[in-house]
Amino acid sequence: MAMKLIRTQAGDGIFVNLIKDDRFKHNRIAVNFILPLARETATGYALLPFLMQRGYAGCSDFTAFARKLDELYGATVAGKVSKAGNYQIITLTITHVDDRYTLNGEPLAEECARLLAEIVTMPAIENGRFDPEAVATEKNSLADTIAAEVNDKRSYAVTRCTELLFEGEPLAVKQYGYAEDVDAITPESAAACYEAMLSTAAVEITMIGPSAGEAVTGIFREAFQKALENRNRQPIDPDFEMEQKIPAEVRRVTEEMDLTQGKMVMGFSLLPAEDKKAQAVSRIATAIYGSSPFSKLFMNVREKLSLCYYCASRTMASYGYMLVDCGIESANQEKAEAEILHQLDEVCAGNFTETEMENARLAVVNSLRTVTDSLSAMSSWLLNEILQGGDSADPTDEIELTQAVTAEEVRDYMRSAKLSVVYLLAGPGKGE
Repeated sequence: MAMKLIRTQAGDGIFVNLIKDDRFKHNRIAVNFILPLARETATGYALLPFLMQRGYAGCSDFTAFARKLDELYGATVAGKVSKAGNYQIITLTITHVDDRYTLNGEPLAEECARLLAEIVTMPAIENGRFDPEAVATEKNSLADTIAAEVNDKRSYAVTRCTELLFEGEPLAVKQYGYAEDVDAITPESAAACYEAMLSTAAVEITMIGPSAGEAVTGIFREAFQKALENRNRQPIDPDFEMEQKIPAEVRRVTEEMDLTQGKMVMGFSLLPAEDKKAQAVSRIATAIYGSSPFSKLFMNVREKLSLCYYCASRTMASYGYMLVDCGIESANQEKAEAEILHQLDEVCAGNFTETEMENARLAVVNSLRTVTDSLSAMSSWLLNEILQGGDSADPTDEIELTQAVTAEEVRDYMRSAKLSVVYLLAGPGKGE
């Protein structure tokens, strides 16, 4: 049965999005604050969800808050930081067992919605500051998270290539911010960040599960109205439209680090996918080129020619760019780069078979179907759908579009790819 999205405005720039789905035994509610990505504010905002997940004004003691969650049948609260295009997204979620499974028929969905509403509108701020001990603890954790990005060399290389590809633009800003900015955060500045977020962020609230209903909308409407009574709220109006970034010339950057396996990432500009048809074409094209075990990059660059340990592409279709990353011996960089570009030329020339097209369709369709197997995956998909201006509640709605993609559309789409950046992370003395 097709799922239905119910979208209601609950305040100025505040929307509640409900999908009732009886297949699950739990419900998941997420409050997403959408803010412009900026170098000077990213780190402060990134700390907020981890401070807020520790409690709220009515229950600021961490142990007491944990006990309260236990009383709600083991409900879990979590903070998260992500980014989408030029925006940073600060998310607080609560996941809880459905009302059907409570012992005495408690209205658990409403209780948990009310709890999350208090967490996001009444955080544990007293006398204009968060608790100093909590701030110190979460600052250490945030610093560790930022430092850990360097430890995963593949992820680090992808991040560096993205920074170079969009240097000077919001999309280059790191979602968790910067290590050098963590120390400067104080209990007072963290509280000021919260005030700025509440006053300016666009807010998208999503709830998916059996108990998603209008009562939840009313709870969040009332909570935000109360919180904003004495605040001058001026929310942003996010614009996720992007233009293709045409490079004047290819930029090449090599950095050295203590590692044995080199990492090369190639950044391409692409024609942004502005509608669902274009996104379907992008998914098929990416599967054929580099995101599947039967792709051109895997079968040729890795398997046939053994030029790398791994080689894959990822396309951020809505934002108009594609990355190809591979693990290589530095001596093979030129050969690997040439072959990666050759395989792109093959796709652009339409040199792929109907079998490759069908495999890509099956892979993408299976991926769309698996989204509905998980509350967290559904929640992420729904938020992305909302941010892109869509109104579909069901990822499987896009299966028909996917199956209708033609070889000519794949070819024409990939012809918009323009190499912009080649980033090499090499071992000591191997980057010359």
